[in-house]
Amino acid sequence: MGTVSVSPAGTDLVLLWVWRASLILAALALSIALGLACKRWFEERARIRKQVRKQVIGRLVQALLAAPREPTANDVPPLEPGDEPALFSVALDILRVTRGRDAQRVLLLLEIWNLMPWLRGVLAGGRRNRQIRVLTLLSHYRDSATLRLLLDHV
Repeated sequence: MGTVSVSPAGTDLVLLWVWRASLILAALALSIALGLACKRWFEERARIRKQVRKQVIGRLVQALLAAPREPTANDVPPLEPGDEPALFSVALDILRVTRGRDAQRVLLLLEIWNLMPWLRGVLAGGRRNRQIRVLTLLSHYRDSATLRLLLDHV
Protein backbone atom coordinates (compact mmCIF):
# COMPACT_ATOMS: atom_id res chain seq x y z
CA MET A 1 0.00 0.00 0.00
CA GLY A 2 0.99 3.49 -0.61
CA THR A 3 1.52 5.99 2.11
CA VAL A 4 -0.49 9.11 2.14
CA SER A 5 1.50 12.10 3.15
CA VAL A 6 -0.53 14.60 5.13
CA SER A 7 1.37 17.80 5.51
CA PRO A 8 0.54 19.46 8.83
CA ALA A 9 2.83 22.35 7.99
CA GLY A 10 -0.02 24.59 6.77
CA THR A 11 -2.18 23.91 9.84
CA ASP A 12 0.77 24.27 12.20
CA LEU A 13 1.68 27.61 10.66
CA VAL A 14 -1.84 28.98 11.22
CA LEU A 15 -1.88 27.71 14.79
CA LEU A 16 1.55 29.24 15.39
CA TRP A 17 0.33 32.63 14.18
CA VAL A 18 -2.82 32.38 16.32
CA TRP A 19 -0.63 31.47 19.30
CA ARG A 20 1.70 34.43 18.70
CA ALA A 21 -1.22 36.81 18.19
CA SER A 22 -2.83 35.69 21.45
CA LEU A 23 0.48 36.16 23.29
CA ILE A 24 0.82 39.66 21.86
CA LEU A 25 -2.75 40.52 22.85
CA ALA A 26 -2.23 39.14 26.35
CA ALA A 27 0.98 41.15 26.75
CA LEU A 28 -0.80 44.26 25.47
CA ALA A 29 -3.68 43.74 27.93
CA LEU A 30 -1.24 43.29 30.81
CA SER A 31 0.70 46.40 29.88
CA ILE A 32 -2.52 48.45 29.64
CA ALA A 33 -3.65 47.15 33.04
CA LEU A 34 -0.26 47.95 34.52
CA GLY A 35 -0.34 51.42 32.98
CA LEU A 36 -3.80 52.12 34.39
CA ALA A 37 -2.74 50.90 37.82
CA CYS A 38 0.32 53.17 37.76
CA LYS A 39 -1.79 56.12 36.63
CA ARG A 40 -4.24 55.56 39.47
CA TRP A 41 -1.39 55.27 41.97
CA PHE A 42 0.17 58.56 40.80
CA GLU A 43 -3.21 60.31 40.83
CA GLU A 44 -3.90 59.09 44.35
CA ARG A 45 -0.52 60.31 45.55
CA ALA A 46 -1.16 63.71 43.94
CA ARG A 47 -4.61 63.89 45.54
CA ILE A 48 -3.21 63.08 48.98
CA ARG A 49 -0.39 65.60 48.52
CA LYS A 50 -2.92 68.31 47.57
CA GLN A 51 -5.12 67.40 50.52
CA VAL A 52 -2.19 67.63 52.94
CA ARG A 53 -1.12 70.92 51.41
CA LYS A 54 -4.66 72.29 51.79
CA GLN A 55 -4.61 71.33 55.48
CA VAL A 56 -1.24 73.06 55.97
CA ILE A 57 -2.49 76.21 54.24
CA GLY A 58 -5.70 76.09 56.28
CA ARG A 59 -3.76 75.91 59.55
CA LEU A 60 -1.47 78.72 58.39
CA VAL A 61 -4.39 80.98 57.49
CA GLN A 62 -6.12 80.22 60.80
CA ALA A 63 -2.92 81.07 62.69
CA LEU A 64 -2.51 84.33 60.79
CA LEU A 65 -6.14 85.21 61.49
CA ALA A 66 -5.66 84.53 65.22
CA ALA A 67 -2.49 86.66 65.39
CA PRO A 68 -2.88 89.88 67.40
CA ARG A 69 -1.58 92.10 64.59
CA GLU A 70 -2.31 92.47 60.90
CA PRO A 71 -0.26 90.14 58.69
CA THR A 72 2.40 91.66 56.46
CA ALA A 73 4.39 90.26 53.58
CA ASN A 74 7.26 89.57 56.03
CA ASP A 75 5.00 87.50 58.30
CA VAL A 76 3.60 85.32 55.55
CA PRO A 77 5.66 82.49 54.04
CA PRO A 78 5.59 82.26 50.24
CA LEU A 79 3.26 79.84 48.53
CA GLU A 80 4.63 76.81 46.77
CA PRO A 81 3.87 76.48 43.06
CA GLY A 82 0.43 74.97 42.62
CA ASP A 83 -0.89 76.05 46.03
CA GLU A 84 -3.33 78.54 44.52
CA PRO A 85 -6.32 76.16 44.31
CA ALA A 86 -5.84 75.10 47.94
CA LEU A 87 -5.51 78.70 49.14
CA PHE A 88 -8.56 79.67 47.12
CA SER A 89 -10.63 76.86 48.61
CA VAL A 90 -9.53 77.62 52.18
CA ALA A 91 -10.18 81.35 51.75
CA LEU A 92 -13.62 80.79 50.26
CA ASP A 93 -14.56 78.37 53.05
CA ILE A 94 -13.50 80.93 55.67
CA LEU A 95 -15.18 83.87 53.94
CA ARG A 96 -18.50 82.02 53.74
CA VAL A 97 -18.77 81.94 57.53
CA THR A 98 -16.72 84.97 58.56
CA ARG A 99 -17.44 88.68 58.57
CA GLY A 100 -15.68 91.76 59.83
CA ARG A 101 -12.03 91.88 60.80
CA ASP A 102 -11.28 88.21 59.98
CA ALA A 103 -12.84 88.52 56.53
CA GLN A 104 -10.72 91.59 55.85
CA ARG A 105 -7.63 89.72 57.02
CA VAL A 106 -8.38 86.84 54.65
CA LEU A 107 -8.66 89.30 51.76
CA LEU A 108 -5.41 90.93 52.89
CA LEU A 109 -3.70 87.52 52.89
CA LEU A 110 -4.95 86.87 49.37
CA GLU A 111 -3.44 90.18 48.29
CA ILE A 112 -0.14 89.40 50.02
CA TRP A 113 -0.03 86.00 48.29
CA ASN A 114 -1.06 87.68 45.00
CA LEU A 115 -3.91 85.33 44.20
CA MET A 116 -5.64 87.76 41.83
CA PRO A 117 -3.76 86.68 38.65
CA TRP A 118 -4.76 83.07 39.33
CA LEU A 119 -8.38 84.14 39.90
CA ARG A 120 -8.37 86.06 36.61
CA GLY A 121 -6.99 82.99 34.85
CA VAL A 122 -9.79 80.84 36.20
CA LEU A 123 -12.35 83.40 35.05
CA ALA A 124 -10.73 83.51 31.62
CA GLY A 125 -10.75 79.78 30.99
CA GLY A 126 -11.67 77.63 33.97
CA ARG A 127 -14.54 75.24 34.45
CA ARG A 128 -17.91 76.88 35.01
CA ASN A 129 -18.34 75.64 38.60
CA ARG A 130 -14.91 77.00 39.55
CA GLN A 131 -15.71 80.30 37.84
CA ILE A 132 -18.83 80.59 40.00
CA ARG A 133 -16.75 79.95 43.11
CA VAL A 134 -14.25 82.62 42.02
CA LEU A 135 -17.08 85.10 41.50
CA THR A 136 -18.34 84.26 44.98
CA LEU A 137 -14.91 85.06 46.39
CA LEU A 138 -14.62 88.27 44.37
CA SER A 139 -17.95 89.47 45.78
CA HIS A 140 -16.20 90.00 49.13
CA TYR A 141 -13.87 92.62 47.67
CA ARG A 142 -14.88 96.29 47.74
CA ASP A 143 -12.30 97.93 45.46
CA SER A 144 -13.48 99.22 42.09
CA ALA A 145 -11.12 97.10 39.93
CA THR A 146 -12.30 93.84 41.49
CA LEU A 147 -15.94 94.89 41.35
CA ARG A 148 -15.49 95.75 37.66
CA LEU A 149 -13.97 92.31 37.08
CA LEU A 150 -16.88 90.76 38.93
CA LEU A 151 -19.43 92.64 36.85
CA ASP A 152 -17.65 91.74 33.60
CA HIS A 153 -18.15 88.04 34.32
CA VAL A 154 -21.63 88.04 35.76
